[in-house]
Amino acid sequence: MSLPILRILSVSAVAVGLRHTVMDFQRDTGIKCSVNYQTSTQMRDLDWKQPHWDVVITSKSLALELSTLGAVDLNSALDLGRVGVGLAVHDSCTLIAPQSTPQLIQALERATTVVYNRASSGHYVESLFDRLGLLPMLAPKTQRVLDGQALLKCIAQEPEHGQWVIGLGAVTEILEVKGWGVKLAGMLPAENQHLTSYQAMATPLSTPLPYVQAFITALASAKAKALFASSGVLA
Repeated sequence: MSLPILRILSVSAVAVGLRHTVMDFQRDTGIKCSVNYQTSTQMRDLDWKQPHWDVVITSKSLALELSTLGAVDLNSALDLGRVGVGLAVHDSCTLIAPQSTPQLIQALERATTVVYNRASSGHYVESLFDRLGLLPMLAPKTQRVLDGQALLKCIAQEPEHGQWVIGLGAVTEILEVKGWGVKLAGMLPAENQHLTSYQAMATPLSTPLPYVQAFITALASAKAKALFASSGVLA
């Protein structure tokens, strides 16, 4: 009997640890994995009545939403860790990491362009700006993009003289693109920080279930945990 191909749907915030764990799992078991990355917004718009996925990796809050639709099995959920929001700038720029809300506001006022995405981190950033009363000031210079990759491509373009571009996104995605011309300038100040918790879980229509359970078990291994931690995922 031929082995199945596990269909995995994941957010990109945990991509580095996931990619290496998938490679190890495929090598150790002979089970192939097909991984598709989408934002939380894209996931919400999927047709969850169809058995497209065997494993879903998403934020804990979205997992709860999907469970009410019968789309995921929370009984199989594994906590992968939490990811914070960082500030990204081009390598040619110097930004002292803001340590307080006034320093964060000062950096944003100085920026000629502020970029954030439409994924989980971007939704939080927008709510933070709203809470701080910054949306009117930032509106003329805000650029919203689909996901973390699009955000980092914007930052990777060397800004023109006098231009100052700040991107806000998942720290794991910023750390992943070393060599692109993008660097992590720092994290959001502690009082403004938000950690998104991520989980991996089976779907009710996962087939065959033992192979899915084996993959989730692999995600819980000490090696996988170390891989996720080294990419910026906090326990």
